[in-house]
Amino acid sequence: MLAEDKKVTSEIEEKQNLQADAGGMERVAEELGTVADQHRGLKTLVLVLGLVLLALFVFVVYAIANRAAESFLTLEEPAAEFPIAAAEAPPQMGALVAGDFAVSRPEGSTLVSVTGNARELIFHFRDAAGSDLVVLVDRASGQQTPIRVP
Repeated sequence: MLAEDKKVTSEIEEKQNLQADAGGMERVAEELGTVADQHRGLKTLVLVLGLVLLALFVFVVYAIANRAAESFLTLEEPAAEFPIAAAEAPPQMGALVAGDFAVSRPEGSTLVSVTGNARELIFHFRDAAGSDLVVLVDRASGQQTPIRVP
Protein backbone atom coordinates (compact mmCIF):
# COMPACT_ATOMS: atom_id res chain seq x y z
CA MET A 1 0.00 0.00 0.00
CA LEU A 2 2.77 2.27 0.49
CA ALA A 3 3.57 2.39 -3.21
CA GLU A 4 0.04 3.33 -4.08
CA ASP A 5 -0.01 6.18 -1.57
CA LYS A 6 3.12 7.64 -3.12
CA LYS A 7 1.61 7.42 -6.51
CA VAL A 8 -1.55 9.28 -5.52
CA THR A 9 0.26 12.00 -3.64
CA SER A 10 2.71 12.55 -6.48
CA GLU A 11 -0.18 13.04 -8.93
CA ILE A 12 -1.83 15.51 -6.58
CA GLU A 13 1.44 17.42 -6.23
CA GLU A 14 1.88 17.52 -10.01
CA LYS A 15 -1.64 18.95 -10.47
CA GLN A 16 -0.96 21.58 -7.83
CA ASN A 17 2.37 22.42 -9.48
CA LEU A 18 0.70 22.77 -12.88
CA GLN A 19 -2.00 25.00 -11.38
CA ALA A 20 0.66 27.03 -9.61
CA ASP A 21 2.62 27.32 -12.86
CA ALA A 22 -0.50 28.46 -14.73
CA GLY A 23 -1.16 31.09 -12.04
CA GLY A 24 2.49 32.10 -12.14
CA MET A 25 2.33 32.41 -15.92
CA GLU A 26 -0.72 34.63 -15.62
CA ARG A 27 1.12 36.80 -13.11
CA VAL A 28 4.16 36.94 -15.37
CA ALA A 29 1.93 37.90 -18.31
CA GLU A 30 0.30 40.65 -16.24
CA GLU A 31 3.68 41.96 -15.12
CA LEU A 32 4.97 41.95 -18.69
CA GLY A 33 1.84 43.82 -19.80
CA THR A 34 2.41 46.40 -17.06
CA VAL A 35 6.07 46.80 -18.05
CA ALA A 36 5.07 47.10 -21.71
CA ASP A 37 2.57 49.84 -20.77
CA GLN A 38 5.28 51.67 -18.85
CA HIS A 39 7.64 51.39 -21.81
CA ARG A 40 4.89 52.60 -24.15
CA GLY A 41 4.53 55.68 -21.96
CA LEU A 42 8.29 56.25 -22.00
CA LYS A 43 8.39 55.84 -25.76
CA THR A 44 5.61 58.38 -26.13
CA LEU A 45 7.41 60.78 -23.79
CA VAL A 46 10.68 60.45 -25.74
CA LEU A 47 8.84 61.00 -29.03
CA VAL A 48 7.05 64.12 -27.76
CA LEU A 49 10.24 65.58 -26.27
CA GLY A 50 12.10 64.87 -29.52
CA LEU A 51 9.44 66.73 -31.50
CA VAL A 52 9.61 69.66 -29.06
CA LEU A 53 13.40 69.75 -29.44
CA LEU A 54 13.08 69.71 -33.21
CA ALA A 55 10.52 72.53 -33.12
CA LEU A 56 12.81 74.63 -30.91
CA PHE A 57 15.73 74.03 -33.26
CA VAL A 58 13.63 75.15 -36.23
CA PHE A 59 12.56 78.26 -34.28
CA VAL A 60 16.19 79.14 -33.46
CA VAL A 61 17.22 78.76 -37.11
CA TYR A 62 14.25 80.92 -38.16
CA ALA A 63 15.15 83.63 -35.62
CA ILE A 64 18.78 83.70 -36.77
CA ALA A 65 17.76 83.88 -40.42
CA ASN A 66 15.24 86.63 -39.65
CA ARG A 67 17.82 88.76 -37.82
CA ALA A 68 20.36 88.23 -40.58
CA ALA A 69 17.80 89.35 -43.16
CA GLU A 70 16.98 92.43 -41.09
CA SER A 71 20.65 93.38 -40.84
CA PHE A 72 21.05 93.01 -44.61
CA LEU A 73 17.98 95.17 -45.17
CA THR A 74 19.28 97.94 -42.92
CA LEU A 75 22.55 97.99 -44.85
CA GLU A 76 20.67 98.54 -48.08
CA GLU A 77 18.57 101.52 -47.08
CA PRO A 78 16.53 102.95 -49.92
CA ALA A 79 17.27 106.47 -51.01
CA ALA A 80 14.98 109.12 -49.57
CA GLU A 81 12.11 110.01 -51.86
CA PHE A 82 11.95 113.66 -52.86
CA PRO A 83 9.65 115.20 -55.43
CA ILE A 84 11.53 115.48 -58.74
CA ALA A 85 10.69 118.07 -61.35
CA ALA A 86 9.80 116.80 -64.82
CA ALA A 87 13.01 118.18 -66.37
CA GLU A 88 15.28 116.47 -63.81
CA ALA A 89 16.50 112.92 -64.17
CA PRO A 90 16.32 110.68 -61.09
CA PRO A 91 19.57 110.57 -59.14
CA GLN A 92 21.76 107.51 -59.26
CA MET A 93 22.64 105.73 -56.04
CA GLY A 94 25.70 107.36 -54.47
CA ALA A 95 25.69 110.30 -56.90
CA LEU A 96 24.76 113.86 -56.06
CA VAL A 97 21.70 115.36 -57.76
CA ALA A 98 23.15 118.60 -59.11
CA GLY A 99 26.78 117.61 -59.25
CA ASP A 100 29.26 118.43 -56.52
CA PHE A 101 28.24 120.57 -53.57
CA ALA A 102 30.63 123.04 -52.03
CA VAL A 103 31.16 122.76 -48.31
CA SER A 104 33.06 125.75 -47.04
CA ARG A 105 35.65 125.19 -44.34
CA PRO A 106 35.23 127.57 -41.41
CA GLU A 107 38.11 130.03 -41.03
CA GLY A 108 40.88 128.84 -38.74
CA SER A 109 39.69 125.22 -38.66
CA THR A 110 41.01 122.01 -40.09
CA LEU A 111 39.14 119.12 -41.62
CA VAL A 112 39.41 116.15 -39.24
CA SER A 113 37.35 113.53 -41.09
CA VAL A 114 34.73 112.91 -43.72
CA THR A 115 32.36 109.95 -43.47
CA GLY A 116 29.28 109.08 -45.40
CA ASN A 117 26.45 106.67 -46.00
CA ALA A 118 23.73 106.30 -48.63
CA ARG A 119 21.86 109.41 -47.45
CA GLU A 120 24.41 111.93 -46.22
CA LEU A 121 28.01 113.05 -45.94
CA ILE A 122 29.42 114.10 -42.57
CA PHE A 123 32.26 116.63 -42.43
CA HIS A 124 34.06 117.08 -39.11
CA PHE A 125 36.02 120.32 -38.60
CA ARG A 126 38.07 121.38 -35.54
CA ASP A 127 39.20 124.96 -34.86
CA ALA A 128 42.25 126.20 -32.93
CA ALA A 129 40.27 126.53 -29.66
CA GLY A 130 39.38 122.82 -29.76
CA SER A 131 35.67 123.17 -30.51
CA ASP A 132 34.23 121.03 -33.27
CA LEU A 133 31.88 121.76 -36.13
CA VAL A 134 30.05 118.91 -37.83
CA VAL A 135 28.37 119.62 -41.17
CA LEU A 136 25.77 117.14 -42.44
CA VAL A 137 25.24 117.28 -46.21
CA ASP A 138 22.16 115.58 -47.62
CA ARG A 139 23.22 113.73 -50.79
CA ALA A 140 19.83 114.05 -52.47
CA SER A 141 19.11 117.75 -51.94
CA GLY A 142 22.50 119.21 -51.03
CA GLN A 143 21.08 120.79 -47.87
CA GLN A 144 23.78 121.46 -45.28
CA THR A 145 23.13 121.28 -41.55
CA PRO A 146 25.93 122.64 -39.33
CA ILE A 147 26.21 121.37 -35.74
CA ARG A 148 28.62 123.11 -33.37
CA VAL A 149 30.11 121.07 -30.53
CA PRO A 150 31.84 123.27 -27.90
